[in-house]
Amino acid sequence: MKIETSPFTFMMKKRLPLTEMFFKSQYLHSLNKRNLFIVWHSLFGNPTIVNKDAYDYLSLFSIPMNINSIQKLYKVIDGADQLFETFRKSKFINPVGFNEREFLEGIIQCRIEKGLNGSFIDYLELRVSEACNFNCSYCILQNAERIHKNDYKRFMDFDTAKKAVDIYIKLLANNSKKKAEITFGGAEPTLNWPLIQKTIEYINATYGSHLEFVFYINTNFSLLNSERVAFIKSHKIKISPSIDGQNALANDCTRKTKNGKGTFEEIMDIICNLKKSGVKIPACSTTTNETNFKFINHEFIDWAKSKGFREVNINIDVMNLVNINNDFVTNRLIDLVRYATKLKVGISGFWRRPAENISYSLLNHRTGFCGAKRGDNLAVDPLGDIYSCGYSNKIIGSIHDFDSFFDKNGNYHNFLMQVSPIASKYCQDCEIEGYCGGGCLVTQELFEKNNDKIKQMCEIYKLMTRKLMRDFI
Repeated sequence: MKIETSPFTFMMKKRLPLTEMFFKSQYLHSLNKRNLFIVWHSLFGNPTIVNKDAYDYLSLFSIPMNINSIQKLYKVIDGADQLFETFRKSKFINPVGFNEREFLEGIIQCRIEKGLNGSFIDYLELRVSEACNFNCSYCILQNAERIHKNDYKRFMDFDTAKKAVDIYIKLLANNSKKKAEITFGGAEPTLNWPLIQKTIEYINATYGSHLEFVFYINTNFSLLNSERVAFIKSHKIKISPSIDGQNALANDCTRKTKNGKGTFEEIMDIICNLKKSGVKIPACSTTTNETNFKFINHEFIDWAKSKGFREVNINIDVMNLVNINNDFVTNRLIDLVRYATKLKVGISGFWRRPAENISYSLLNHRTGFCGAKRGDNLAVDPLGDIYSCGYSNKIIGSIHDFDSFFDKNGNYHNFLMQVSPIASKYCQDCEIEGYCGGGCLVTQELFEKNNDKIKQMCEIYKLMTRKLMRDFI
């Protein structure tokens, strides 16, 4: 919201709480560019663009004040009544004695309890294969403790997939939802291709007339032969490749096969064949660390546009410490955003999430760093265990004992309380606390093992949020 104000000329006319004492929130943060300021609340969000007069008016409440006192001691800016109401509504100023954190905790707790009817669930992720034919240096799945157990089931069977699908569809129906989004994931899901095909055919035959279905496959593309491409096309399955650079030199330093062979040429050949077959590939994903970050530059964006990618998802390795200066990383990312915008290429990534979330006030919206933290996602592994994120180590239920999944004080309920945007003591009083909440769930799970990594990601999220908001002014 942008509020324009004039010089100090106008006295308030509307009937306002003239004698009630108000104070400026301790959770307010700001940055300025030229003569404009963007002000936001670290718990409630509500980023607001104001000019210096409005900013100075807000600063009057740095000590408890009432409107009568302000009118007696200061000249009041034009539109001050509107400003007062805007700042009060946004919780930028509050009555003396108002506990902002406790107020928000109550809202979040009530909101979570209302979601114990399953209404939060929007997505199903079937972890159909926990095996992979690649050996990427930043592999997030290597953190998943379950896959390192000797007796772990590597591939999902149809009975497990069918049960998970039936539970998910019933949840959607019970909450009058008309759209179902199902991801076939894991390490490399196409290693279990027959199950993917059988499951999609079952869904279409059983539920196709009841819901709108969107299918996704998170694949490295290496096993997509002509028969599978035809199936993907006929069922309009959404796929996007992971490519870590514009050539073999850039990509192959991080993405290799199990035997150490580079993957770039193979992936690009398959992308070419997919496009010839009429399969749309509007986006690609890139994960960066100190090995390939130098290649993620303007030339990479030019290359992505030339290949028809309308969006590039760029993420910093969320698992391992990246030995690059945070200022350098964030300056490069903000430069890429500006450059790509001119080319009409979208740039996304976890580092944008807090800045995107902050516009949705936690007072009115169920906001979280990701679907896993919002409780939107059921990620089911080959054993039928349920996670909020397919890469998480925290089991929150099982499809084989689903009747108690939404019980109050059960695993799902307790999980949502533990990962709520303001639950982390480590994050308390951070300037983006309510809109980052500790960032990626898997990175948070590493906290006790790798404190330096979560500190690095916190700094990146804060720096990027400030830089993205400054660009917005």
